[in-house]
Amino acid sequence: MFREDLANNIPEVQNESERENNLFSIEIQDLVLSILERARKSAESIKDKAREEGYQEGLEKGREEGYREGYEAGYRKGYEEGLKYFEDKIEHLEKLGEEILAERHRLFEEYKYEMVQIALEIAKKLTFTELLLNPDIISNIITNAISLMKEKESIKVIVNPTLLGLINNKRLSTPGGNKVELISDEKLDEGDVIIISPGEQVEFRLKERFKEIEESFRDVFTGLSRP
Repeated sequence: MFREDLANNIPEVQNESERENNLFSIEIQDLVLSILERARKSAESIKDKAREEGYQEGLEKGREEGYREGYEAGYRKGYEEGLKYFEDKIEHLEKLGEEILAERHRLFEEYKYEMVQIALEIAKKLTFTELLLNPDIISNIITNAISLMKEKESIKVIVNPTLLGLINNKRLSTPGGNKVELISDEKLDEGDVIIISPGEQVEFRLKERFKEIEESFRDVFTGLSRP
């Protein structure tokens, strides 16, 4: 009886076992699928995170490299532009200096004789002023001229009226003590002195001396203008 019941119940037991196995398989499958899904999502998340981190890192690196390259490029550009600017300025100043020197040389060549003439005229005025303020200069010139003359007797000194008024009280005399005769002559220029003795005549004309100086200056300036 028991065997029959067992025999009769075997299919049911088998069916129940199969159902349980199937249910277990489904649960296992669901669990595996769930685990796989979580793994997939985790992998996707990790991948997305890695991609984002890589993107950010690449972006930061690109920014740093771009900033550095931009800074270096800007520095080089600024340096080159600054160098070019100062080179242009230096070249401009050099050209300007050459132009100034050329213009100065041109003006010197054009007006050198006029400059000499102006300088001489100033010197003349200063000399005449000095003679008026210090008549001893003319007195010394006359005394030195008389000392060089062979005949020292009967000396006559002819001067312009202006000078005569200045040296008239100087009591000029020869080395031998002979008195010197002073004569006024309006035809003479200021600064002219003529000394006459029985055997010779000495003339000191200030304009002639300035003319000699002018000739010397002209020779000097002519020499400077030669290449």
